[in-house]
Amino acid sequence: AYSLAAGDRARQVYAADTALAHYSRVVELGPAAGERFPEALLRRCEVWEWLGQYDRALADCADLHRWGQEHDDPGAMSKALGQSAWFHLLRGEMDAGLNCAQQALALAGQTGDPRLLADALSTAGVLRGSRGDFDQALDLFQQALDLAQAWNDPAEIARLWHNIGSVRLLHGDNEAALAAFDQALARRRALNSRRDMARTLTNIGHIRYNQGYLNAARVAFEEALAIWQELALRADSTLARIGLGAVQMRLGLLAAAIQTFAEALTIAQECGDRPHQVMIRQDLGDIFMAQGRWAEARQALE
Repeated sequence: AYSLAAGDRARQVYAADTALAHYSRVVELGPAAGERFPEALLRRCEVWEWLGQYDRALADCADLHRWGQEHDDPGAMSKALGQSAWFHLLRGEMDAGLNCAQQALALAGQTGDPRLLADALSTAGVLRGSRGDFDQALDLFQQALDLAQAWNDPAEIARLWHNIGSVRLLHGDNEAALAAFDQALARRRALNSRRDMARTLTNIGHIRYNQGYLNAARVAFEEALAIWQELALRADSTLARIGLGAVQMRLGLLAAAIQTFAEALTIAQECGDRPHQVMIRQDLGDIFMAQGRWAEARQALE
Protein backbone atom coordinates (compact mmCIF):
# COMPACT_ATOMS: atom_id res chain seq x y z
CA ALA A 1 0.00 0.00 0.00
CA TYR A 2 2.91 2.31 0.72
CA SER A 3 4.21 2.31 -2.85
CA LEU A 4 0.78 3.15 -4.30
CA ALA A 5 0.22 5.99 -1.83
CA ALA A 6 3.76 7.27 -2.32
CA GLY A 7 3.25 7.20 -6.08
CA ASP A 8 0.05 9.20 -5.69
CA ARG A 9 1.82 11.85 -3.64
CA ALA A 10 4.53 12.14 -6.28
CA ARG A 11 1.93 12.24 -9.07
CA GLN A 12 0.09 15.09 -7.38
CA VAL A 13 3.20 17.28 -7.66
CA TYR A 14 4.13 15.96 -11.14
CA ALA A 15 7.29 14.22 -9.89
CA ALA A 16 7.22 11.79 -12.79
CA ASP A 17 10.32 9.70 -12.07
CA THR A 18 9.39 9.21 -8.42
CA ALA A 19 5.80 8.32 -9.27
CA LEU A 20 6.96 5.82 -11.90
CA ALA A 21 9.33 4.15 -9.45
CA HIS A 22 6.60 3.63 -6.85
CA TYR A 23 3.93 2.44 -9.28
CA SER A 24 6.42 0.12 -10.96
CA ARG A 25 7.17 -1.56 -7.64
CA VAL A 26 3.50 -2.46 -7.34
CA VAL A 27 3.24 -3.59 -10.98
CA GLU A 28 6.30 -5.81 -10.59
CA LEU A 29 4.54 -7.68 -7.80
CA GLY A 30 1.99 -8.88 -10.34
CA PRO A 31 -0.93 -10.89 -8.93
CA ALA A 32 0.60 -10.69 -5.44
CA ALA A 33 -0.32 -6.98 -5.42
CA GLY A 34 -4.03 -7.84 -5.49
CA GLU A 35 -6.34 -4.92 -6.25
CA ARG A 36 -3.38 -2.55 -6.15
CA PHE A 37 -2.08 -4.04 -9.42
CA PRO A 38 -4.78 -2.58 -11.76
CA GLU A 39 -4.72 0.73 -9.89
CA ALA A 40 -0.95 1.01 -10.30
CA LEU A 41 -1.21 0.27 -14.03
CA LEU A 42 -3.92 2.88 -14.52
CA ARG A 43 -2.03 5.57 -12.62
CA ARG A 44 1.26 4.73 -14.32
CA CYS A 45 -0.49 5.32 -17.67
CA GLU A 46 -1.09 8.93 -16.68
CA VAL A 47 2.59 9.43 -15.93
CA TRP A 48 3.60 7.85 -19.24
CA GLU A 49 1.30 10.40 -20.91
CA TRP A 50 3.13 13.31 -19.25
CA LEU A 51 6.37 11.96 -20.67
CA GLY A 52 4.95 11.34 -24.14
CA GLN A 53 5.61 7.61 -23.78
CA TYR A 54 2.43 6.49 -25.54
CA ASP A 55 3.71 3.02 -26.48
CA ARG A 56 4.43 2.23 -22.84
CA ALA A 57 1.06 3.61 -21.81
CA LEU A 58 -0.69 1.37 -24.34
CA ALA A 59 1.25 -1.62 -23.04
CA ASP A 60 0.02 -0.88 -19.51
CA CYS A 61 -3.53 -0.51 -20.85
CA ALA A 62 -3.24 -3.94 -22.48
CA ASP A 63 -2.08 -5.45 -19.18
CA LEU A 64 -4.96 -3.79 -17.35
CA HIS A 65 -7.47 -5.09 -19.90
CA ARG A 66 -6.03 -8.59 -19.56
CA TRP A 67 -6.37 -8.37 -15.75
CA GLY A 68 -10.00 -7.27 -16.18
CA GLN A 69 -10.73 -10.25 -18.40
CA GLU A 70 -9.10 -12.68 -15.95
CA HIS A 71 -11.09 -11.25 -13.03
CA ASP A 72 -14.36 -10.74 -14.95
CA ASP A 73 -14.20 -7.01 -14.15
CA PRO A 74 -15.96 -4.91 -16.85
CA GLY A 75 -15.01 -1.72 -15.01
CA ALA A 76 -11.29 -2.43 -15.30
CA MET A 77 -11.69 -3.39 -18.95
CA SER A 78 -13.64 -0.20 -19.65
CA LYS A 79 -10.96 1.96 -18.01
CA ALA A 80 -8.23 0.17 -19.98
CA LEU A 81 -10.01 0.64 -23.29
CA GLY A 82 -10.91 4.24 -22.52
CA GLN A 83 -7.28 5.06 -21.83
CA SER A 84 -6.20 3.14 -24.94
CA ALA A 85 -8.61 5.23 -27.00
CA TRP A 86 -6.96 8.41 -25.74
CA PHE A 87 -3.43 7.22 -26.52
CA HIS A 88 -4.42 6.07 -30.00
CA LEU A 89 -5.89 9.53 -30.56
CA LEU A 90 -2.64 11.17 -29.44
CA ARG A 91 -0.80 9.01 -32.00
CA GLY A 92 -3.25 9.98 -34.75
CA GLU A 93 -4.80 6.49 -34.91
CA MET A 94 -8.44 7.55 -35.10
CA ASP A 95 -10.02 4.25 -36.14
CA ALA A 96 -8.26 2.27 -33.41
CA GLY A 97 -9.15 4.97 -30.90
CA LEU A 98 -12.84 4.99 -31.78
CA ASN A 99 -13.00 1.20 -31.65
CA CYS A 100 -11.55 1.23 -28.12
CA ALA A 101 -13.88 4.05 -27.05
CA GLN A 102 -16.97 2.20 -28.26
CA GLN A 103 -15.94 -0.96 -26.41
CA ALA A 104 -15.22 1.08 -23.26
CA LEU A 105 -18.69 2.65 -23.43
CA ALA A 106 -20.42 -0.71 -23.81
CA LEU A 107 -18.54 -2.15 -20.84
CA ALA A 108 -19.18 0.92 -18.69
CA GLY A 109 -22.89 0.50 -19.30
CA GLN A 110 -22.68 -2.98 -17.76
CA THR A 111 -21.27 -1.71 -14.47
CA GLY A 112 -24.07 0.60 -13.33
CA ASP A 113 -21.35 3.07 -12.23
CA PRO A 114 -22.46 6.57 -13.34
CA ARG A 115 -18.95 8.04 -12.96
CA LEU A 116 -17.42 5.36 -15.15
CA LEU A 117 -20.24 5.78 -17.66
CA ALA A 118 -19.71 9.56 -17.77
CA ASP A 119 -16.00 9.02 -18.38
CA ALA A 120 -16.68 6.54 -21.20
CA LEU A 121 -19.27 8.87 -22.77
CA SER A 122 -16.73 11.69 -22.67
CA THR A 123 -14.00 9.58 -24.28
CA ALA A 124 -16.35 8.45 -27.03
CA GLY A 125 -17.31 12.08 -27.58
CA VAL A 126 -13.67 13.13 -27.97
CA LEU A 127 -13.08 10.45 -30.61
CA ARG A 128 -16.29 11.29 -32.46
CA GLY A 129 -15.41 14.97 -32.46
CA SER A 130 -11.91 14.26 -33.75
CA ARG A 131 -13.43 12.40 -36.69
CA GLY A 132 -15.78 15.27 -37.50
CA ASP A 133 -18.92 13.61 -36.10
CA PHE A 134 -19.79 16.82 -34.24
CA ASP A 135 -23.49 16.24 -33.49
CA GLN A 136 -22.80 12.78 -32.07
CA ALA A 137 -19.91 14.13 -30.01
CA LEU A 138 -22.01 16.92 -28.50
CA ASP A 139 -24.80 14.47 -27.67
CA LEU A 140 -22.33 12.18 -25.87
CA PHE A 141 -20.84 15.11 -23.93
CA GLN A 142 -24.28 16.34 -22.92
CA GLN A 143 -25.19 12.89 -21.57
CA ALA A 144 -21.95 12.86 -19.58
CA LEU A 145 -22.51 16.43 -18.35
CA ASP A 146 -26.00 15.54 -17.10
CA LEU A 147 -24.49 12.68 -15.09
CA ALA A 148 -21.67 14.83 -13.68
CA GLN A 149 -24.05 17.62 -12.67
CA ALA A 150 -26.24 15.09 -10.88
CA TRP A 151 -23.45 14.35 -8.38
CA ASN A 152 -21.97 17.87 -8.63
CA ASP A 153 -18.40 16.97 -9.57
CA PRO A 154 -16.75 20.32 -10.46
CA ALA A 155 -13.63 18.75 -12.00
CA GLU A 156 -15.67 16.48 -14.27
CA ILE A 157 -18.07 19.30 -15.17
CA ALA A 158 -15.07 21.47 -16.12
CA ARG A 159 -13.62 18.65 -18.24
CA LEU A 160 -16.88 18.23 -20.12
CA TRP A 161 -17.24 21.96 -20.79
CA HIS A 162 -13.68 21.84 -22.14
CA ASN A 163 -14.62 18.92 -24.40
CA ILE A 164 -17.74 20.70 -25.64
CA GLY A 165 -15.60 23.73 -26.42
CA SER A 166 -13.12 21.56 -28.32
CA VAL A 167 -15.85 20.17 -30.58
CA ARG A 168 -17.33 23.63 -31.14
CA LEU A 169 -13.84 24.84 -32.09
CA LEU A 170 -13.34 21.98 -34.56
CA HIS A 171 -16.73 22.83 -36.05
CA GLY A 172 -15.64 26.45 -36.53
CA ASP A 173 -18.13 27.91 -34.03
CA ASN A 174 -15.68 30.19 -32.25
CA GLU A 175 -18.16 32.08 -30.07
CA ALA A 176 -19.85 28.94 -28.71
CA ALA A 177 -16.43 27.34 -28.21
CA LEU A 178 -15.14 30.36 -26.28
CA ALA A 179 -18.22 30.37 -24.04
CA ALA A 180 -17.67 26.69 -23.22
CA PHE A 181 -13.94 27.17 -22.57
CA ASP A 182 -14.70 30.13 -20.29
CA GLN A 183 -16.96 27.82 -18.25
CA ALA A 184 -14.17 25.24 -18.05
CA LEU A 185 -11.41 27.74 -17.22
CA ALA A 186 -13.36 29.41 -14.41
CA ARG A 187 -13.89 26.05 -12.72
CA ARG A 188 -10.31 24.93 -13.30
CA ARG A 189 -8.94 28.17 -11.85
CA ALA A 190 -11.17 27.71 -8.79
CA LEU A 191 -9.81 24.17 -8.38
CA ASN A 192 -6.23 25.36 -9.12
CA SER A 193 -5.98 22.49 -11.57
CA ARG A 194 -2.84 23.74 -13.27
CA ARG A 195 -2.44 21.17 -16.03
CA ASP A 196 -6.09 21.41 -17.01
CA MET A 197 -5.93 25.21 -16.94
CA ALA A 198 -3.09 25.09 -19.45
CA ARG A 199 -5.07 22.84 -21.78
CA THR A 200 -8.05 25.19 -21.75
CA LEU A 201 -5.86 28.28 -22.13
CA THR A 202 -4.26 26.69 -25.20
CA ASN A 203 -7.62 26.29 -26.86
CA ILE A 204 -8.67 29.82 -25.92
CA GLY A 205 -5.45 30.98 -27.56
CA HIS A 206 -6.39 29.20 -30.79
CA ILE A 207 -9.83 30.84 -30.80
CA ARG A 208 -8.38 34.29 -30.22
CA TYR A 209 -5.93 33.62 -33.06
CA ASN A 210 -8.80 32.60 -35.36
CA GLN A 211 -10.60 35.83 -34.44
CA GLY A 212 -7.54 37.93 -35.21
CA TYR A 213 -6.92 38.98 -31.60
CA LEU A 214 -3.21 38.22 -31.73
CA ASN A 215 -2.18 39.80 -28.44
CA ALA A 216 -4.94 37.98 -26.55
CA ALA A 217 -3.88 34.76 -28.24
CA ARG A 218 -0.23 35.34 -27.30
CA VAL A 219 -1.16 35.98 -23.65
CA ALA A 220 -3.16 32.74 -23.49
CA PHE A 221 -0.43 30.65 -25.13
CA GLU A 222 2.30 32.15 -22.96
CA GLU A 223 0.35 31.50 -19.75
CA ALA A 224 -0.21 27.89 -20.85
CA LEU A 225 3.48 27.43 -21.67
CA ALA A 226 4.50 28.91 -18.31
CA ILE A 227 2.37 26.27 -16.59
CA TRP A 228 3.81 23.45 -18.71
CA GLN A 229 7.29 24.68 -17.81
CA GLU A 230 6.40 24.95 -14.13
CA LEU A 231 5.11 21.38 -14.15
CA ALA A 232 7.93 20.10 -16.40
CA LEU A 233 5.38 18.56 -18.80
CA ARG A 234 7.05 19.04 -22.19
CA ALA A 235 4.87 16.51 -24.00
CA ASP A 236 1.73 18.51 -23.24
CA SER A 237 3.10 21.77 -24.61
CA THR A 238 3.11 21.01 -28.35
CA LEU A 239 -0.19 22.70 -29.24
CA ALA A 240 0.59 25.83 -27.24
CA ARG A 241 3.97 26.09 -28.98
CA ILE A 242 2.33 25.65 -32.39
CA GLY A 243 -0.16 28.38 -31.53
CA LEU A 244 2.48 30.77 -30.24
CA GLY A 245 4.60 30.15 -33.33
CA ALA A 246 1.61 30.99 -35.54
CA VAL A 247 1.07 34.25 -33.63
CA GLN A 248 4.74 35.13 -34.01
CA MET A 249 4.50 34.46 -37.76
CA ARG A 250 1.52 36.79 -38.10
CA LEU A 251 3.35 39.47 -36.12
CA GLY A 252 6.38 39.17 -38.39
CA LEU A 253 8.60 37.79 -35.61
CA LEU A 254 10.00 35.12 -37.90
CA ALA A 255 13.17 34.25 -35.96
CA ALA A 256 11.12 33.72 -32.81
CA ALA A 257 8.55 31.68 -34.78
CA ILE A 258 11.27 29.42 -36.21
CA GLN A 259 12.62 28.75 -32.71
CA THR A 260 9.14 28.07 -31.30
CA PHE A 261 8.21 25.70 -34.14
CA ALA A 262 11.57 23.92 -33.88
CA GLU A 263 10.96 23.28 -30.17
CA ALA A 264 7.45 22.01 -30.95
CA LEU A 265 8.77 19.71 -33.69
CA THR A 266 11.39 18.20 -31.37
CA ILE A 267 8.71 17.42 -28.77
CA ALA A 268 6.31 15.99 -31.38
CA GLN A 269 9.10 13.74 -32.68
CA GLU A 270 9.94 12.56 -29.15
CA CYS A 271 6.29 11.65 -28.61
CA GLY A 272 5.72 10.02 -32.00
CA ASP A 273 3.05 12.65 -32.67
CA ARG A 274 2.88 12.36 -36.45
CA PRO A 275 -0.10 14.67 -37.22
CA HIS A 276 1.49 17.64 -35.48
CA GLN A 277 4.88 16.95 -37.03
CA VAL A 278 3.28 17.44 -40.45
CA MET A 279 1.58 20.67 -39.34
CA ILE A 280 4.78 22.12 -37.87
CA ARG A 281 6.89 21.20 -40.88
CA GLN A 282 4.41 22.99 -43.14
CA ASP A 283 4.64 26.15 -41.03
CA LEU A 284 8.45 26.03 -41.00
CA GLY A 285 8.47 25.46 -44.77
CA ASP A 286 6.25 28.51 -45.30
CA ILE A 287 8.60 30.71 -43.28
CA PHE A 288 11.71 29.47 -45.04
CA MET A 289 10.13 29.94 -48.47
CA ALA A 290 9.07 33.48 -47.56
CA GLN A 291 12.69 34.17 -46.65
CA GLY A 292 14.04 32.55 -49.81
CA ARG A 293 15.77 29.82 -47.80
CA TRP A 294 14.92 27.11 -50.32
CA ALA A 295 17.16 24.32 -49.04
CA GLU A 296 15.80 24.67 -45.52
CA ALA A 297 12.25 24.85 -46.84
CA ARG A 298 12.77 21.63 -48.79
CA GLN A 299 14.23 19.91 -45.72
CA ALA A 300 11.29 21.02 -43.57
CA LEU A 301 8.73 19.77 -46.07
CA GLU A 302 10.36 16.40 -46.84
